[in-house]
Amino acid sequence: MKILAFLNAYTSGKSGGDMCFIEIFKRIKPKNIIVMTSSLGRRLCQSEDLKADFIVTTREKAFKNIYLTYFLRIIRAGIHALLIRNFDIIYATSDSLPDIIPAVFLKIRYPKKVFVSKIFHHIPSSRFLSFFFQQVSLFFIKLFADVVIVDSNILKKQLITNGFLRSKLHVIYPGITIRNRNKSEKKYDGVFMSRLHKSKGIDDILQIWEKVKNVLPEAKLAIIGHGSKNMYTKLKKQINKLKLKKNIDLLGFLPDEKAFSIINSTKVFLFPSHEEGFGMIVGEVLSCDVPIISYNLPVFGETFKPAIHTAPCFDINSFSKKTIEILNNVGKQKSSIENKELLKLFSWDISCKKELSVIKYNLNSDKTNL
Repeated sequence: MKILAFLNAYTSGKSGGDMCFIEIFKRIKPKNIIVMTSSLGRRLCQSEDLKADFIVTTREKAFKNIYLTYFLRIIRAGIHALLIRNFDIIYATSDSLPDIIPAVFLKIRYPKKVFVSKIFHHIPSSRFLSFFFQQVSLFFIKLFADVVIVDSNILKKQLITNGFLRSKLHVIYPGITIRNRNKSEKKYDGVFMSRLHKSKGIDDILQIWEKVKNVLPEAKLAIIGHGSKNMYTKLKKQINKLKLKKNIDLLGFLPDEKAFSIINSTKVFLFPSHEEGFGMIVGEVLSCDVPIISYNLPVFGETFKPAIHTAPCFDINSFSKKTIEILNNVGKQKSSIENKELLKLFSWDISCKKELSVIKYNLNSDKTNL
């Protein structure tokens, strides 16, 4: 089985989708895998010990202009794809256009090849540009993909409503990486870790912690995650405006070992994300036995809700009250035994076996030769 994979939309840090591809293909170990990506994406794959041949589409040292960079990656991936013939599977690691357009180009050129696409979550229409570009990608995936792998039954139902064939859709939960229990010397009352973006609740977290500080003046929050320079500037201004400079540390992106040593030392993990496809970070933090508060997003009803504390969606007051309750230790710790049992459902080995089974079935199926 020879695979041509597109990790061509990689920006920075490590998203759940990036790690899903890397962890699964580290286990599948195909005879030959070519990964078309940027130099940044190649560095991520190599740092995570993914063995592959790489075709580099762009060589920027830092991800900046998204539209220009993505345009260049799409064009260069298409040109490189013209030279590749010896492969069985076209694999798009995400539904982003730099992954989908070159993959569709190859599928049109080699219609008997199996085209596998991943979709991780449905972007709400309130994020107009992101929503529009995803709709373009979904149109092409619906027309050309042989296999569509999603990470929840909720997303599967949404795609069926949008006209996707049920027979092409496969729900395969990502695995959860069990984190070690090393603790940091510096302790925080709360930790937020995610991409620093509005959709991840970064605006909410400052308002939540302001309310926490009003009740617990010494409470300290760590914010971990990658964001643009503009976002860091905005956050610093807002922190000063809310008089939270002594209560919040902006730590930026941290390696996993250091980030989880801080999480292991905290009293509560705050995750006020507005949209999630699965929420791998929630499972990883659960493996540390740290209490988690999130909004009551529909997907958590399918995955982690029994093990986490939830507040009504986007209700900052309720979220703040739950945070204060946990910090005051009002019997809010969930059972670590139940958490461990829950996490057994989300294994990388299980994910790998299911994905390999789906790919092999379609590779050997006469349907792909029509």
